[in-house]
Amino acid sequence: MMKQLRAILFLVILSVSTAQAADVTLSWTNATKNEDGTDIATDTTDPYSLKETVIYWSICTPQDEVTITEGLDKTIATTVPGAPESTQIIVTTPGRWCFVGMHRNLAGLESQYSGVAIKEVVVVPQPPDNLTVQAMTVYYVIQRENRFALLPVGTVPVGTSCDNTEYVNGYYVVDRNLVTWSSGTQPLVVVAQCG
Repeated sequence: MMKQLRAILFLVILSVSTAQAADVTLSWTNATKNEDGTDIATDTTDPYSLKETVIYWSICTPQDEVTITEGLDKTIATTVPGAPESTQIIVTTPGRWCFVGMHRNLAGLESQYSGVAIKEVVVVPQPPDNLTVQAMTVYYVIQRENRFALLPVGTVPVGTSCDNTEYVNGYYVVDRNLVTWSSGTQPLVVVAQCG
């Protein structure tokens, strides 16, 4: 009787960075059983031991399924039943992407496909460049219950560079070494109106 490989392969999207090209990290746990309920062989010379995992992906169909297409697949050497595995896939087109995986053993027998993992890939614009201070007053950001408050603590010259990656409520971080302090409060981070 031929052993059939049982698909106990769960794909989970761990992380993604949103941009024109997204690195999608998929993780799964290798199957431990064959379809007939027997354990998958752990002797890597046994023809019924795991050989590899193949991941397929495509823009999702309306039913959130993968269209299996040559060239949109990745093979990962897989030999240890029950072991956690992961891989990265680079997706270059925005849209709703579906991912499935399957195991193949040394005998060439393939499992059924895993459940579908889904990831929206969107295009996000880059932040603005060359932000500079438009108003001289700098503020200390105070956390209040369910809101932020801005407390004026000094000034910087108009045209001072702003950090476009660090901001709160439309105010951006500026170099505190450029601040002329107007009070005894000298926080580690100050923000200003930039544009």
